[in-house]
Amino acid sequence: MGIRDEDPLGSGVHLVGLMTGMVLECIPYSRLPGATRLAEDFLYAFEKVARFYVYDPWDAASVLRRVEKMDYPRNRREALVQVLRVQNPGSEALERLREPDTVVVITGQQVGFLTGPVYTLYKALSAVKVAQELCDRGIPAVPVFWMATEDHDYDEVAECWVFDHRGAAVRMHAGRTEGAGVRPCGELDVPEWPIEMLESTLGQLPHGREAVDLAREFYRPGQRLAGAFGGLLGELVGEGRLILFDPLRPEARELLGPILMEAAERARELVEAVRTRTGEVEALGYHAQVRVEPEPTLLFMLQAGRRVPIRMEGGGFQDCGEHFGKTELERVARDLSPGALLRPVVQDWVFPAAVSVVGPAELAYLAQASAIYEVLGVGQPVRRPRVSCTLLDRACAGVLERFGLSLVGVFGPETALREAIGRQLRPVELATAVERAQAEVVSALDRIGAALVGWRGAVERNFEKSRSKILYQMGKIERSIAREMVRRDRGADEGVRRLLGFAYPGRRLQERVYSALAFIALWGMDFVAAVEEAVAWDCRDHQVVVL
Repeated sequence: MGIRDEDPLGSGVHLVGLMTGMVLECIPYSRLPGATRLAEDFLYAFEKVARFYVYDPWDAASVLRRVEKMDYPRNRREALVQVLRVQNPGSEALERLREPDTVVVITGQQVGFLTGPVYTLYKALSAVKVAQELCDRGIPAVPVFWMATEDHDYDEVAECWVFDHRGAAVRMHAGRTEGAGVRPCGELDVPEWPIEMLESTLGQLPHGREAVDLAREFYRPGQRLAGAFGGLLGELVGEGRLILFDPLRPEARELLGPILMEAAERARELVEAVRTRTGEVEALGYHAQVRVEPEPTLLFMLQAGRRVPIRMEGGGFQDCGEHFGKTELERVARDLSPGALLRPVVQDWVFPAAVSVVGPAELAYLAQASAIYEVLGVGQPVRRPRVSCTLLDRACAGVLERFGLSLVGVFGPETALREAIGRQLRPVELATAVERAQAEVVSALDRIGAALVGWRGAVERNFEKSRSKILYQMGKIERSIAREMVRRDRGADEGVRRLLGFAYPGRRLQERVYSALAFIALWGMDFVAAVEEAVAWDCRDHQVVVL
């Protein structure tokens, strides 16, 4: 449909072209709502943050340098493959992982209901794509998804959002279950998933039945959250394309024990190192994601179905009032659980990780965690950003096309969006009358101002104050007319509502709100393949994709 350069909202973003199955525009991360300076520098000025991440993700030689430094023990590899066979029966990728030169591209996320926001799927697909990229370069690699099943924040993983046939956001909640908020989320089972509510919400979408049947297949009554999440994510990505790892499973606990025990023994040293590194991060003007106090360790204990924090006390440790020393801790090493800062280090020790795929929010705590890597002698992998995108259907893309808009305009106030559209809807006579009246008022005020040159005191001050008020009221009239034009144009009014609800629900990025299941209800299972084909997987910007 051609190239469009129009940009009435002054976004500064170039529209590539409106075609189904294509990237419509690329938006720099810095233009996104909630963008942080740390993530922006990581993406566009890596030299400023290189001290925290070691390898430049945009340097093709970084992975080679990382692989050359890796010295992954053969016995750990054998033990790892045996564990993964239990969790991924029949996976052909495990045969490749057994080979001593094979590396891992790893990513992960909490086990959200219906796989949580769609960026979880983007993470998984990004890992698959990077692994294939390495294989094409002669570096044997397999993609792995670490399911953060040990996390105990149930409210965060239990909530997800879908949209109905009108494009309106609908909140879903997995439901209450015993142990929520204290037990690790991965082992929680939900007596009755809200499938009927899902069906009533998605039922009128073109592929609603397909999406609901998929949810029903994996979210069965009494099913553990981890099993349901892993089953659905694996189905979305495609059978055998992704290795899943659940650290809570009994067969996995022995793998984690040695690195967690070392972290416990060196807890005080680690905490001090993290506190120092946090100060360095903040001194550069970046934000710290995690606050670390002197006494807590970076560990939890899985105890009697609960996940409780461990604190340092004297020469030993304490959890829930119970005191114990190193000897007692060694006996329960398999029950130790890493906190947010320690988890990526454990992950990159357990696996031969050459690359980890991360989101912008993770970069902050990875900067803090870099100190833990150094103290424990664990090599950091190359950090690659996951793909970031907003998906548009034809109706939403049509609004952008009709009015020559960038999605950046949607991120601003709704009134500004409506006014920009309304200005284009005004009849020529009305637009001309408004512009002429504004010019005449400005000219008249300029003449008065010129006549008052040399005047001092209250008259001059009152004139300038009154001038500002008059011009404000003229602008207010112009903006009011623009909004009314949108209200009177049913197609434009409905288009704005749908665009906001679909692309920027609740004033949040689409990828951080809607479940992938909602898009399946709209486009069917082919939507995953369509995204894979349309998206530029090596792009560091936010992509707007029309499907």
